[in-house]
Amino acid sequence: GYVQTNVQHNFVIGTSFKTNDTFSFGASLIGMYKSFIFARESSGGISTVPEDPNSNFITSSEQGSQSHGGVQAVLGVQWKPDPAWRVGLSLRSPALGIYHSYEQHGYDTSGIDLDQVDTVSPAPGEPSRQLRYITETEAFSEFRPDWILPARFRLGIAQVLERFTWSVDVDYQSAVQSRVKQLGNVYFQAVNRKSVVNARIGGKYKTSDMTRIGLGVFTDRGGERNKYIGTGRLNFYGIALGAELGDIYKVKDKPEVDKLRFSTTLGLRYAVGFGQLGKYEVPEFYTLVDEFVNGGPNRIGTTSATAHEITANLGAGLFF
Repeated sequence: GYVQTNVQHNFVIGTSFKTNDTFSFGASLIGMYKSFIFARESSGGISTVPEDPNSNFITSSEQGSQSHGGVQAVLGVQWKPDPAWRVGLSLRSPALGIYHSYEQHGYDTSGIDLDQVDTVSPAPGEPSRQLRYITETEAFSEFRPDWILPARFRLGIAQVLERFTWSVDVDYQSAVQSRVKQLGNVYFQAVNRKSVVNARIGGKYKTSDMTRIGLGVFTDRGGERNKYIGTGRLNFYGIALGAELGDIYKVKDKPEVDKLRFSTTLGLRYAVGFGQLGKYEVPEFYTLVDEFVNGGPNRIGTTSATAHEITANLGAGLFF
């Protein structure tokens, strides 16, 4: 059994300004916290006699967590060559981790009659049935600069017509690799990614002053290099659609103020992902015992995987 949880929280402060009707600039600073938690449980056994209290078994449990706190800077510019066209470019630096914390807990327990394993025998004078229970607990934290997210460059182009708006953007994320931290037999790494490019294209049609409908397609290709058990890389390709419902108001006794439009957006997104996940090949029990004692082939590898993702979105906005 295996379970993992990824969490990221962003705290953002930003500002923007217009030099004229053609150019706008923006900048922000992101403080972030990200963590990864996993738990692995495995057990196996065999009994040659039903209800034998001396049945052979192996059980192990392993839990680990890593968390990182850091900062990231973002710069952006928008160019408006004429009233209908927009060109935007944003540059996001790699996220620099400042604080890192790691924790690992685990145990291994087994009861094996070595006389039943062809290639293993007890040491002279020792009983054939070997029992063991080993625990591991270790934690470590430090303040040290290290990368925790890649740099990101994004270029977008949009055309705003009377009733129809369309846009396309391309997103490049750089390769990045942080150092590896080992606690016990667990290896932690904040980030290990290759470079990857994604793109989105979509359009929105204004059916009336109150309603709009939109449709788009996108890629969400992964850049992760990790191939640990239960982790891996998936490349998603999907479609999104939505409807925007709104109400328009005027500010009473202030004719110089533009109309205010309140909107609610309902969206639905579907994507299918193809890729590889890390796996562990489980051998026959006595082969596992043999490899456990004498060493054996590395049974950690990868397997093809497909995933389906359905996301519902609810948003609200105020336009003026």
